Amino acid sequence: MEAGHGPPIVGMAGTTSPAMTKREPPGPLPLLPEAAVTHAAVARTGHQPCHVIERAKQMIRKVLKSMLMIPTAVVLVALAVANRQPVTVSFDPFDPSDLDLAMTVPLYVVGFTVLIAGVVLGGIAVRLKQGKWLRSG
Repeated sequence: MEAGHGPPIVGMAGTTSPAMTKREPPGPLPLLPEAAVTHAAVARTGHQPCHVIERAKQMIRKVLKSMLMIPTAVVLVALAVANRQPVTVSFDPFDPSDLDLAMTVPLYVVGFTVLIAGVVLGGIAVRLKQGKWLRSG
């Protein structure tokens, strides 16, 4: 009996023949070959399936970003229009009446400056805290 084959099937006269040997299948057969699924997706969309998923993720990310950024921009413009009155900012904490270290600017400029400074300082703090993980290579 050959290796890898099942038990022999006995013929009519009690003899076995190689043609009558029962063979086991090589393993479970897939429902659809992976290549057929990939080629069907490429034929249908013109892109590989992983590229389609990445493109969908990018589109969703753009839509969500727009849904967040547009209302934020509208609110910031409304605040800037509502707060156009001039304010005096003094850089002398001991004598605020000293005009040598003071400047008069619209209130929205002060607000935007504080907002931008907070974002920059927060980014620096995160970089310093996580720098050891970001320096790979």
